Formats: sequence, structure tokens, C-alpha cells
Amino acid sequence: VFSESRGTITLTGAVNETVDFQLVVPGRSPASGVSGADAVTEIAITDLVGKGASIPAGNATFYREAYVRVDSYPAWFCQRTPYRRAPREYPDILLPVVPGGTALPADLVPDRNVVFWIDLHIPPGTPVGTYSGQLRVRTRSQTAQLAVELEVWPFALPDTPHVLAVAPLSWSTLVAHHLQRDGKPYRPQRLVSDDPLRPAALAVIDAAFRLLRAHRCNGLLTDLYPLRQVTPDGQTRIDWTDYDTAVSAYLDGSAFEDRVPLPLW
Repeated sequence: VFSESRGTITLTGAVNETVDFQLVVPGRSPASGVSGADAVTEIAITDLVGKGASIPAGNATFYREAYVRVDSYPAWFCQRTPYRRAPREYPDILLPVVPGGTALPADLVPDRNVVFWIDLHIPPGTPVGTYSGQLRVRTRSQTAQLAVELEVWPFALPDTPHVLAVAPLSWSTLVAHHLQRDGKPYRPQRLVSDDPLRPAALAVIDAAFRLLRAHRCNGLLTDLYPLRQVTPDGQTRIDWTDYDTAVSAYLDGSAFEDRVPLPLW
């Protein structure tokens, strides 16, 4: 919840929970005295400090939401939102704000907001109480600060979720959003070992699975299959080599910090 009069973002959550909020920086015309277009150059948060304890700033993760153009809509969307059928852009893809990444700087242009998604993890052992800090957003022309208040509730979420939440993922669609080959979205039919972009593609998939796990969900690839071959005598042979290389770390849990395997596949 944001209070404009207080300039304060108010959050609540349990111990061992990841809470989230969005921050929208409105687009605007170039500011006077600024060379070129204005842009967001930094977003950061201080430690959240309470009585005798604090939540380190490193527990916050920042993403910029990249826009995706949608020209046609599925039937279920049209049934629920019949007034939104025109082609438009939606902020959807999360680009991590990391050194050397592409999330920043983010140009501020008219009629286009720059939207950030912020994850804040409340670590195990955090005492109950209210924690306060500052969120800073810096552009080429100015710096703005907002207060952040987090109320930590008197209970903790267990390390192992009791609710089985499954998030189906299309690896081909996911990878095409993040990688390009020859200036076009990278859309291979299979993830084969001799493809030079395979490591980057697997890194994209791995980041998605880790992000889902951080939010107590489990990824499930819906369009990844082993190689199926028909031998000269008409028999079917399945080659699991590339498939196992891509998914084995999720099945045995070694891909995750908690080392807990996926509950289903």
C-alpha cells in the first residue's frame, strides 16, 4: 500500500516470506538542462531497521518490467475483459537489475511508464516488529526517496511449502523472449548439446525455476522432450542425453538452494 501524503510504502509479511510491490516511474518529456533523454539510472533500498534488528538491503531484488506487444487475445481473455481487444503493450517480462545487465538505464519517454518489480525476502529468524528504510530512485535529472515500512507478523512460513503450486512453462517461448540469434528471437526446435546458445538458454530456464521456487512455486516444462528416433528395423529409440542434462538438477534438487527436488514432473 502506498500513501502519497506520507510518501510511504507499507508492507506486511511473515517470517521466511517474500513480499513484493511495484514501483511506476511515469514517462515524461526531456527535462531542461539534461543532455539527451532523461532515464532511470539507479534503484536501491537501504537496510530496513527495527528495534534491535534489521533486514539487510541484500534481501531485496529489483527487476524492470519489459513490455510485450499483444496483437490478438485468447478467447478466455476476451470473455473476461471484452473492452480490451485492441493491440497494446503490457509490462510483463522481468529484467533483473544487476551490474552489466540491460535493465538500466531505462529511458523516460512520453506515454510510457518505467515499471519496477521489487522482491523483499524476510529471512528466517527475523524478530516480530516494524522495520523502516528508504527506497531511492535516481534519474539523470533528479533523485527521489520513498519511505518503506514493513510489519513482520508473529509466525513463520515453513521451508517446505504445504501447498503444491505448479507453474507450467514453455521453454521455447521463455527463451525466445530473452535471447536472439541474427537479430531474431531464438526459437530452436530442440536444446541440443552442440548449439552454442544452449548454455544461455539453460541459464534463462534456470533463472525462471529459481524465481518460482523463491515464491514457493514449482516450474514444469510443458514442451521439452527427449529425442525420438526410428531405427532402420522400425523400432523406436529414445535418446535422453540432452533432456537429462537440462532437467536432472531440478529432479534431484541440486538446482535449488534448499536442495529440495521438484515434487512432480
